[in-house]
Order: sequence, then structure tokens, then C-alpha cells
Amino acid sequence: FSIDFSFSGSMLYSAAWNCDGTQIVTGSEDRIVSVGTIDLTGKFRQTLVGATHWDSGNKVAWHSSHPSILASASADRSLCIWDTRQKASKPGRLPTKAQCTTVAWSPCGQYLVLGDERLSLVDERTFTVGKSLDLSKAVLNEFVYDTSGKHLIVALGSGKI
Repeated sequence: FSIDFSFSGSMLYSAAWNCDGTQIVTGSEDRIVSVGTIDLTGKFRQTLVGATHWDSGNKVAWHSSHPSILASASADRSLCIWDTRQKASKPGRLPTKAQCTTVAWSPCGQYLVLGDERLSLVDERTFTVGKSLDLSKAVLNEFVYDTSGKHLIVALGSGKI
């Protein structure tokens, strides 16, 4: 079954449900991060529209245990952290060295992994980059943690993980 929702008029690059399944976030070509809910009639109700990125918002990811916290990574070379409870406040912004292609929260929720030309571990509490690995000679497509948080699988354009 599928329901057709219009989150924005532009191409969507990513979408994700929050950890308790009550909100959806999308990242799109038009630089908009949209958050919404689905009501009992199946209609989408937009609850937050964020236009903080200066270039397309490639990837979005919800915090693994806080249903109101999300991250967006963009081609504008930034990572933003949003709290959907704070409608009027601007998100936290971390500049990056290159266009961000993907982002994911660790299962424990203390870290984000950010992909640009590097694979970087960002401490959510201090909003600083800890360890990073140079991947400028590889194409980083996606990454995902196992449920324990001990292993991170990275899919590269070369066909390697």
C-alpha cells in the first residue's frame, strides 16, 4: 500500500521516520528540511519547515532515541542538528570540509557519522568532530551501524564495504 504525500515541490533526496514512528523528515533539492505527521485520515500535516541550508539537503537522520532531534547533511558543506520542539530557534550548524553526502546516528545516540570526503565521527554532546578517516579517493555512498553500535558498514562506489 502507498499514500502519495507532497512534502515539497522539489526532488526528495531522503526521508526517515523518527524512533517512535510519530514524525517523518525529508531532505530535498530545494534546501528545505520538512517535518510532519500523518493524521488518522492519512493526511500529511507539516509541523516544521527548515530552510537553513544554502544548497540541497541531501540526507536526514533522526536521533536513535530522542524522537524530536534530527540531523541534516547538505551539499552546502554543513551538518545541522534540529530540535522539532523548538520551532523558532535555528539549528546548530557544524561546517564541513566538503559536500556532505550522508549522515547517521549511532545506536547509543551520542555520535553522528558524517560522510563528505571524510568519514567523520561527531560527538553530539559537544558538536565537535572527533576521529575522521580520509576517503577522498573513494566514493562514499552510504553507511549503517549494526544494532549494537560496535560496527559501521560503509558502502563505497568501488564495490567495497
